[in-house]
Amino acid sequence: MLSKYRKLFDIKLLAVHIHHGIRGESADRDAAFVEEICGREDIPFFLYKYNIPALAKEKGMSEEEAGRYARYEAFSKCLSENCGASNGKIAVAHNKDDLAETMLFNLFRGAGVKGLKGITAIRDNIIRPVLCLERREIEEYIRINDLKYIVDETNLTEDYTRNKIRLNIMPQIKEAINSQAVAHMEATAANLTEIDDYMESQCEKEMARIVKLRGQGVFIDGEGLENIHKALQRYIVKKCIYQVAGKAKDISSVHINSVMELFYMTVGKKVSLPYEMTAVKEYDGVHIYFSREDNSTERNETLVIDIDAAGEYTFADGKVEACLKVEEDSYNESIFVENKYTKWIQCDIMKVNLQLRTRRQGDYIVVDEKGSKKKLKDFFIDIKIPKEQRDDILLLANGSEIVWIIGYRLNYRYRVRDEHTKLYKLETKVNY
Repeated sequence: MLSKYRKLFDIKLLAVHIHHGIRGESADRDAAFVEEICGREDIPFFLYKYNIPALAKEKGMSEEEAGRYARYEAFSKCLSENCGASNGKIAVAHNKDDLAETMLFNLFRGAGVKGLKGITAIRDNIIRPVLCLERREIEEYIRINDLKYIVDETNLTEDYTRNKIRLNIMPQIKEAINSQAVAHMEATAANLTEIDDYMESQCEKEMARIVKLRGQGVFIDGEGLENIHKALQRYIVKKCIYQVAGKAKDISSVHINSVMELFYMTVGKKVSLPYEMTAVKEYDGVHIYFSREDNSTERNETLVIDIDAAGEYTFADGKVEACLKVEEDSYNESIFVENKYTKWIQCDIMKVNLQLRTRRQGDYIVVDEKGSKKKLKDFFIDIKIPKEQRDDILLLANGSEIVWIIGYRLNYRYRVRDEHTKLYKLETKVNY
């Protein structure tokens, strides 16, 4: 068909044939048959040979999956080498029957709207020019025009799931239920495609509002998600998992459901996801990240910056970068405009052992005028700082006593109360 109309549409054709290394002489016969047609039609012919059984074993796939992987790898390679990466299209011959089979295949596996819409006519640089035709129409065209063709004998066996649907289930549906089932399923797929497009657009809007990047992962705000329709919640969770993984393969409804359930669990609960991903319940939502981040971003725990005089001090360790400016100051009640990153302390730093560091075992802070001590860990729990963020909170410490949890709270003992004592103004700039 493409050859017949290439002059009308002013298109250049290249034919790519994949030899899967499975069927021996019959596969060689098929390659020769296609090459002969291309020679007759004056179409450049490209043959790619793979050992699909070996590839399937290497990648842990079924032979069916490995064959598809090899085909599209060859298509993309040929396109890139002959047309440039951004030019041209990959035209494949899926038809309405393939669409119906794919819908059933995905339905039986528990797919959502995206899976149930089956095959689309255009996806990225892949086009399907005969998706509008049923297989019987193509066969009728072949018969009327007396065209020669070859049947791949593996399509007639029941070794693959798709073949079982094609050879057993679809004929029964057409004969016993509705002869127009394929056409009706195609119309349903079109409706589902429109629904999916709408949901995707809404998903993007809501994600911009309630999802934040965190390291190599994402954080989903629980309250924000709760106020969204449940159908869209699933889209958001699914898209977040895809975003962290960088792909959709092997992500199933089971994984999406397990992350959805986390929002109703206690803080610290985790679920494992494919590709070494973890989802963990935090106080305000769920964090999805690569588990290997825990090791790859480990900091040197011994890094300590001594604060022994006025001046500027730089701290750079792992995820935390900060600059602390220390200035001597005199008492003036009107200038004490404190915020999260600017404090005045009442002490002489020359007589204490002040250090800029992150947390250690045994750290505590004095929280009231009675001298009540609270473990740093308990303080973090009280103000709901997620467990995986606690190691990144920067501290100003005097031994195990925390003078200032930077960005959060000042130790009660170091608060300015007396105009006759030496004061220091502390200003910080912190990047987590």
